[in-house]
Amino acid sequence: MSQPPRRIALAVAACLMVAACGAPATPGPTVSPAEPTTTTAEPTTESTPTATPVPTPTAHRIGVRVVDGAGEFFDRATGEPFVPRGANLIRLAGGHHSTLSIGHYDPVAYEAALGRMAADGYNTVRVFLDTFSGGLPGGATALSSAYLDNVTDFLARAAAHRLVVLLTTDWLPESASYAFSSDPGIEDVNGMYLSKGGVAANARFFGDFGRGLVERGARLDALLAYELRNELYFTDKYPPFSRSSGTVTTANGRTYDLASDDDRNLMLEENLVAWIDAMRSAILAVDPTALVTVGFFQPKGPNTSRVGDDRLIETKKAILESSADFIDLHGYPGGELDLRQIVENFKLPATTVKPILMGEFGAEHVAYSNADDAVRALVQWQMESCTHGFDGWLLWTWDTLEQPEFWNALDADGAIEQALAPSLRPDPCTLGDLELSLDLTIGASARASSALSGRTAGAAIDGLFETLWNASAPAPQWIRIDLRAERTVDAIRLLVAQDPAGASRHVVSVRGSGGDWRQVKVFKGTTRDGDWLIFAPNEPLRDVRYVRVETTSLAGGLWPAWREISILGH
Repeated sequence: MSQPPRRIALAVAACLMVAACGAPATPGPTVSPAEPTTTTAEPTTESTPTATPVPTPTAHRIGVRVVDGAGEFFDRATGEPFVPRGANLIRLAGGHHSTLSIGHYDPVAYEAALGRMAADGYNTVRVFLDTFSGGLPGGATALSSAYLDNVTDFLARAAAHRLVVLLTTDWLPESASYAFSSDPGIEDVNGMYLSKGGVAANARFFGDFGRGLVERGARLDALLAYELRNELYFTDKYPPFSRSSGTVTTANGRTYDLASDDDRNLMLEENLVAWIDAMRSAILAVDPTALVTVGFFQPKGPNTSRVGDDRLIETKKAILESSADFIDLHGYPGGELDLRQIVENFKLPATTVKPILMGEFGAEHVAYSNADDAVRALVQWQMESCTHGFDGWLLWTWDTLEQPEFWNALDADGAIEQALAPSLRPDPCTLGDLELSLDLTIGASARASSALSGRTAGAAIDGLFETLWNASAPAPQWIRIDLRAERTVDAIRLLVAQDPAGASRHVVSVRGSGGDWRQVKVFKGTTRDGDWLIFAPNEPLRDVRYVRVETTSLAGGLWPAWREISILGH
């Protein structure tokens, strides 16, 4: 998630208005790594200089290695592969990430959450740093001592449950300690990554933050990685990307021609790699066994997405050439692109020497009206992502009440929690012991009697409710789905695209790879845009390869259309 409450998930740039948290809990103190406690104490706001020697950093438990040409996570203590599976633990207050913030940090609630995650077999939790005033920024010192104490406490609690923590951030801490002057011709967020001052300020922060944890003897064995940015981006609203002529010299010492699209793109990618490398060096200088990663939402092309969004990113060189230990790519089902298209936009190769984490994936209520559909979408998204080389998955979110737009893990009596749990599905790429009808239209094909330009038959089975198939003439018209093999069908569901509402009649037929069509259902009555027509036979339909829906009549001479056709089965 971008800086809250703003989210970019497939290409949906929506501002989510969030309510402030309830009454804040008393913040917890620093505890010894071996024995977390829930005793509360009044924190100090700034650190006091001491002559205490800096302890040797705890070695990080999780490492990265290359096996048969592919990067994988592994447990350095056991040598066993490690597959990150868990959730984002999010709290929001005043539009800021407040999970670890003074006055909001709730050790009792988090202890319970971590214990429940561990009982389900989850092993990873992702938490945002609060870079706003009252969070991580200090006053007389660069970083708040009390905030660092909370981070240390949280790591100790995670370690006690054998979980690892991914700490992520959206910005530099907003304080004088990390203020910088950008270089000529480089403005706004672009200065973070393209100017010498921005690179130096960011490196100084990550060094200070890592040093602060080391000084506290924090359980760094419970820290999966430092994530340099949640979703890193540049902007074309400000120079140099807002300019189409002239040149600019950036932090890597190169000068780029702004009249050249190739040069502009090269400027972004080369400086992104250099910035990642500089941040990783700053972190390893104080925490030598740490892993470093960076997160991204998908670029705008080649599959058109995020139209009108000023945020720019290209990820190919970061994936292939940066020194990041692994890469965190975000993708949500139910948006404007399917997973294959998102992967194409990331330019993600089938095999990489860096593990690929899906640090955010989730289901919005607007796309999935019930928990069963949300579960199905998330499980199939996870399973499909295995074929694209993803190595770990973190749900958005575990239990966040401030974002009711999303199904969280604990909704509907923990339906998503259970469906994604390693205890039920040890192999994330299969259903395991989960009893779930799958959407058989994933990987299927469709054809129709006719179609308007841009509203082809495939749009009815792409999992995206905003796209639709629309015939180019009045009824009768038909659409046919090829499941590519004979399947057992539990239900056929049709999402109506129709305006205005009126009488309609639709005939549903099926057949196998050969043989005749057999009619299984007739829908007749008044239909309106957004209605679901659902046929669930008493006994599953067996040996079905083709499903055809023929609209034989439609009020007012409307041209038949479907937003989505969902065929559930095995």
